[in-house]
Amino acid sequence: MAFDSNIYREVMNEYEQLRQREQAELDSRREEVYSALPRIRDIDSELREIGYSLSLKVISEPDRAEEVLEQLKRQVLSLNQEKAALLREHQYPDDVLKLHYECPQCRDTGYIENRQCICLKQKLIAKSYHLSNLERLFETQNFESFDFSYYSKTPNPVDRTSPYERIRSIYAVCREFVENFGEKFENLLFYGPPGIGKTFLSSCIAKEILDSGRTVIYESSFDLCSLYEDYKFMRIPAENAKARIDRMYDVDLLIIDDLGTEIISRTTTAFLFNLIDTRLRGGKSLIISTNQTVQELNKIYSQRLSSRIFEYFTQLEFLGTDIRLQKMLGDQAQS
Repeated sequence: MAFDSNIYREVMNEYEQLRQREQAELDSRREEVYSALPRIRDIDSELREIGYSLSLKVISEPDRAEEVLEQLKRQVLSLNQEKAALLREHQYPDDVLKLHYECPQCRDTGYIENRQCICLKQKLIAKSYHLSNLERLFETQNFESFDFSYYSKTPNPVDRTSPYERIRSIYAVCREFVENFGEKFENLLFYGPPGIGKTFLSSCIAKEILDSGRTVIYESSFDLCSLYEDYKFMRIPAENAKARIDRMYDVDLLIIDDLGTEIISRTTTAFLFNLIDTRLRGGKSLIISTNQTVQELNKIYSQRLSSRIFEYFTQLEFLGTDIRLQKMLGDQAQS
């Protein structure tokens, strides 16, 4: 599982800071113990001296190496027993003079014998979740929790397709998108009325892609274009804004939600075209969701932008009744 190099560096830097903090805490505890029990300081000094003298004696008397080693082992054992007895007598924890690791398995290095520790994998995934802007949604919005019962099985009079049949088909496309991600270049356009699962399924896909070690960013079209305008007209610090915008171009999967809610202008339209076109030419996938119809998108955007969307995206029309409204009415009926 290969995570984004920037995320990996950030997490490894966090490990380094964690180890430094743990060492500082140990140093502080040690000074407290030494101050209260000077004999402990002397014992530690003697133990260090034994380690040093062992090397010298083995070098100077190689024939007596085993005998010397056994003698020093007995000294070390005696000193450690005295040290433990003193700490217990004065009610100090047994590990007061040891490093306290957040993860004892890897000792907060992230690796166990050149293999990634589970704690490192968890940190990488958590960091990816945070950067995606979807962290909170993943607790409830995933493929396993998707509820088909909110979709009617009554056929649509136009094409005789029911919302239930349609969402089953869309769900299967989303699953396939995840399974083929990285091997097959594909982009999805979710369109239809609000509240019928477009953002939910975007979250489902994002979670699976992130869990596979790839990077995802989710932004509403409004926030995305507002960020760009603030950057272009120097309303916010340029460095931070540019870093965020650059990530939109480089991330493995970019999800643009609610296309059509942004303030339409030459600036925003040009930015959206450049962003979408650059990603398409670079083979980097997008998911776009919108409450607009295909005809409305054609009217809102330039021919260049709308043609890119319709040529390179699998168009998935959602049918149904606002799920939030259904839940609200259901709660009222129960109360």
